[in-house]
Amino acid sequence: MQRYRFICITMLILLIAGLSPFSLSAKAAEADSSSKINEILQMIHTNHLSDASEEDLIEAAIQGMVDSLDDPYTEYFSKDELADYLKAVEGGYLGIGITMAHDENGVYIADVAKASPASQIGLLKGDYIQRINEKKLTFNNSDIVFEEALSGSVEGSKITLSIKRGNEIKSFTIPLKTMDIPTVTAKMLPEGVGYLALSGFTADADKAFTAALNELKSQRMKSLIIDLRYNGGGYIETAKAIAAHFIKDQLLMTIRNKDGLEKPIMVSGGTKADYPIVILVNEYSASASEVFAGAMQDYKLAEIVGVNTYGKGVTQNIMPVYNGGALKITTEEYFTPKDNPVNHIGIKPDHEVKGDVAQMIKAYYAAGAKKVQLKLTKTDYTLNQIQFAGYGVEAYIEKNKDIFVPTRLIMAIADGVVGWDNESKLMVLTNGKVTTMLATNSVNILMRDGISYVSASYIHSKFPEISWTFINKTVILEASH
Repeated sequence: MQRYRFICITMLILLIAGLSPFSLSAKAAEADSSSKINEILQMIHTNHLSDASEEDLIEAAIQGMVDSLDDPYTEYFSKDELADYLKAVEGGYLGIGITMAHDENGVYIADVAKASPASQIGLLKGDYIQRINEKKLTFNNSDIVFEEALSGSVEGSKITLSIKRGNEIKSFTIPLKTMDIPTVTAKMLPEGVGYLALSGFTADADKAFTAALNELKSQRMKSLIIDLRYNGGGYIETAKAIAAHFIKDQLLMTIRNKDGLEKPIMVSGGTKADYPIVILVNEYSASASEVFAGAMQDYKLAEIVGVNTYGKGVTQNIMPVYNGGALKITTEEYFTPKDNPVNHIGIKPDHEVKGDVAQMIKAYYAAGAKKVQLKLTKTDYTLNQIQFAGYGVEAYIEKNKDIFVPTRLIMAIADGVVGWDNESKLMVLTNGKVTTMLATNSVNILMRDGISYVSASYIHSKFPEISWTFINKTVILEASH
């Protein structure tokens, strides 16, 4: 009985569609792909109970084709989505202008951007964020809660933050604003070490990079650190222009299309630097960042410090669509000057170092510096009198009249590394001259959120070149090499 009922229902659907249940017209069977799509579109639009519009169905069909490629870099944009994407490529984002970090007390504001909605309404570095739009904030959910608060928002929309400042709870309702991320940040560190951070290879980033580099040179720069951490890429033409400061008349990369046809991308003209260069990278350095770092590494023009990069070794073209939108489509794969693939592989650093501050210290040494003084507070760190905002993890822990600091960080100050001995199950701390081993349950080790902290007193006893003091809630670590 159930089988009969199923057949009857099936026939009813076919009859409503105006088709014979047992045959298809020759015309339908021989229809080309475009007519098939149009035929199904009209069937759904005319007959489906939802009364879906043709425009919505077309958008869904396009998205289905894009999704079938299983390529995270090929995307279809509506007109509004395209505008948002281009704004993001140029370094803009919708937000309130804060950087978050966490410690044992919760998630706090590590930095407040100047002239941002957060600064104008009175948020301060060190404020602990309790809730966002009534949702409780923890270390594990902070990114998700913030994304949910921003989802569907436009400039002028408001979010509410509950803040703990000292023993007082305050509530702030803050308007969202399109913020411009500074493309280039430049500082002159002691001992003639120039520092130049590039947040993205935007259309005008090469001009800002050139101006900043010239300013550092005017201050008698002896070596240069180029920071590409968290740089997701951008325009290849911008990467070419920046590379021309260091590469002269050489190959930047080779691109290959689906047919195997190759096209060399050259740096025409250009100059070669007469000073040491160190490039900082991390797992978020991608695309044009990898193009630049890969070429500099292949030509041995720079030492790479950090962790393996993202591994986005493909390029996209943006093709306009009739409705004002666009298709961003992967068209080529690129290779470094030595023909090394990057896609799903990334750029392997010459010096593997984990942790933002530890990476910065290693880069500083690699650039030729001999002395390091690092001041750590809960909200920022100061390297040789130059302040950097936002530490990202708990900077230090007070326990039993001792100070515990992240193990990788203090070993970076010792110009050493942290390893693991599988046989003895012990942590290995070494700088090539001195080696010490510790169990993770040692009284000299604390574990917090998967990060190891080591006693500063213990490190000083094993590596006497490292000294430390703790004054006014600030840890000061110093070393000379």
